[in-house]
Amino acid sequence: MRIFIGPTEVAGIGHGLTRGLRHLGFEVDGVFESRHPFSYEATQHTSIIARWWCATGGLARNLRSSGSALAWPVAAVHLFLAWPVLALALIRYKAFVFLSGNTITNTRFELFLMRLFGKRCIVLFVGSDARPPYINGAWAWSDVKTMKRLTQKFVDVFVALKALG
Repeated sequence: MRIFIGPTEVAGIGHGLTRGLRHLGFEVDGVFESRHPFSYEATQHTSIIARWWCATGGLARNLRSSGSALAWPVAAVHLFLAWPVLALALIRYKAFVFLSGNTITNTRFELFLMRLFGKRCIVLFVGSDARPPYINGAWAWSDVKTMKRLTQKFVDVFVALKALG
């Protein structure tokens, strides 16, 4: 059974889980949407699309934190690339371990496809992942309307995951 771990690295947990499962004899790939700022381990993506997806994810994060006007176009390219990454992952992997409550495309449609194709999904929450957006200091710049929308998205993810069984 081939296992996908990703798309978000949290404190080296993704890389540690990847190494540990490999040590136990599983075929595992850590597929992360961007390099972690602390570079826990060099990510080796299996396809050119996944490498571009990772590169645009890191670039979008850096541009967003610097307030650059290029942040949104790069994020759009990153989101566009997520769909081919998902298609390749659905073909290649039988099980998915999602970290930090994120999936490859962060859509309900992705979860629907996983259920349709009989993929096993595990979501690993590590501490502050289960904290609503309005409590998360990273979103302090947002207005009330944005917080409401983000909180609804947060709730929707939990509802979708519960529906998966």
